[in-house]
Amino acid sequence: MVTVLSIIERVLGFAYRIFLVWQVGALGLGIYQVALSLFFTLTTVTSSGLPITVSKQTAKFIELKDKRRESATVTASMVIGIVFSVFVCILLLVGQNVFSFLFTDKRCYAIFLLSLPAFVFSGIYASMRGGLWGKNKYFAFSFTETCQELILVIVGISLVLSVNGVVEKVKFATLAVSIAYFLSTIIAAIFYFKLGGKFSNPKNEIIPLLKQSTPITGIRICSSVVQSLIAIILPMRLVVGGMSMEGALSEYGIVMGMTMPLLFLPGTIIGSLALVLIPEIAKMNLQNDKTQLRNKLCSAINISIFISGLMLPTLLVFSNKITSILFGNEQAGTYLTYACFLMIPMSISQISSSLLNSLELERKSFKNYLAGSVLLVILAWILPAYIKIYGLILAYAVSITVTAFLNILTLKKNLQIKSKLYKSITYVLIFTIPCSLLSYFVFGILNVFIPQIIALIISVLLSFIAYISLMFIFNIISKEQSIFQKFLTKNKNLKQLTE
Repeated sequence: MVTVLSIIERVLGFAYRIFLVWQVGALGLGIYQVALSLFFTLTTVTSSGLPITVSKQTAKFIELKDKRRESATVTASMVIGIVFSVFVCILLLVGQNVFSFLFTDKRCYAIFLLSLPAFVFSGIYASMRGGLWGKNKYFAFSFTETCQELILVIVGISLVLSVNGVVEKVKFATLAVSIAYFLSTIIAAIFYFKLGGKFSNPKNEIIPLLKQSTPITGIRICSSVVQSLIAIILPMRLVVGGMSMEGALSEYGIVMGMTMPLLFLPGTIIGSLALVLIPEIAKMNLQNDKTQLRNKLCSAINISIFISGLMLPTLLVFSNKITSILFGNEQAGTYLTYACFLMIPMSISQISSSLLNSLELERKSFKNYLAGSVLLVILAWILPAYIKIYGLILAYAVSITVTAFLNILTLKKNLQIKSKLYKSITYVLIFTIPCSLLSYFVFGILNVFIPQIIALIISVLLSFIAYISLMFIFNIISKEQSIFQKFLTKNKNLKQLTE
C-alpha cells in the first residue's frame, strides 16, 4: 500500500518535473533548483529528524500503553517546528541584503522567499504525519503525501500556464509549493484527529525529542547544506573550467533536475520498506529481540540491493531514449548511463541509514554521513574544473559508497550481522548483463515493426521479467527474504482462523 501510493506520488512529481522542463527549459529548472535548495535545507529541521523520532516514540508509548506521552510527543514536535520556522522566516525577511550572498544568481533569493509559508506549515504537517506513522496508520501517512504532490501538480500547472517568461513561471512554480503545503497540512490534521490524535502538554517531551532527533536532523541538514553548497560552487567551478555561467546553470539543471531523479526511482520501494520497518524495529529493539533483529536487517539490506538492480539494465541501455522522450534532452541520458551504477550504493546507504536510526544509533549514522559529505564537497570543488559535470557524478559515487560502507560496518559491529553484501552485489551485476542484452536486441527487432515508444516499453518489461526470473532461478527470493513475507503470513493466519 505504501509502495503503490509512493509510486503514484513519484509519478506525479516526475510528470510535473517534465512539465517544468518543457515550460522553463534547463536554465529555468536550474534557477528553480538553486532557489529551492535553501528551502529544502530549512525544512530538514522540521520534516526529517522530528517525524522519524515522533514515529519511534509513538510506537514505544503505544507498546507501553502511555497515551498521554504519545500525544505530548506530537505536540512537542509541532511546537519546536513552529517556533523555529517563524524565527527563521523573520530573520530571512529582515536580513534580505545580508543573506543574498547565499545564491550565485540574484533572481534566486526573491524566488526563494515565496517558499517561506511552506516552511512554516512543514512543521505542523510533518509532526502529525509522524504520529500517524508511529501508529502504523500507513494509508493516512502516505495518502497525505500523495495529496500534497497532487495539489502541487494541479496548482503548479495552473499558475505556470497563467504567466509568460521563464523567471515569472519559476516564481509561480515556487508559490505553488507554499499552497500545496498549506492544503496538505489541513488534510493531515483531519486524518490525525479523526484517527484518535490529540494535543497534550508538551513540556516534558521537548528536550528528549530534541536529543533523539538532533542527529537525524543533522544528517538531513548536512545533506541539504551540501546540496546548497553544490548549487553554489558547481557553477563556479564549471566556469573555471571554461563554461559560461548560463551554460553552467543549464548543466546543473540537467544533472540535478533530469538525471538524478531517475536514479532515485528504486528509492520509492526502498523508502516504503524502511517506512514500515522503522516502528517495527523500534519495538524489537525495545524487546531486545537480537535474533529477529539480525534476520530482519539482513533481509532488508539484501532486498534493497536487488530492488536497485531491477532498473539497472534499463538505464544502462535506454538512458538516452528515456530522457529524450521525457525531457527532450539526450545529454541527460548520457550522464545517466555513467551514473546508473550509483543506484547500488544509494540503496545500501538509504536502507542502512534508516535501520541505524530505528536502532537508536543516530549519532553513528550522522558521523558516517558526514564523512561521505565532506568527500563530496571536496571532490565537487576539485573535479568539475577538469572533467566538467562528470566530476559531480564521480564525487557522488565516492561519497555515497563511503557512507554505505561505514553504515554496514556500524551495523556489523553493534549487532554482529552477517549480511554478505559482495555476494548480493555480484548477483546484481551478473544479472545485468543478460537482461541488458535481451532488452537491447528485442528493442532492435521491435523498433523496425512498431513505434519506438511501444518497442521501448515492451523491451523494458521483458528486462524486468528476466531479472525477476533469474532471482527465482537462483533462489534469491526466498520466503525469509521476501518483502511479502508479512503479507503472506497474515493471509495464512486469517485462513487458519476462518477454517
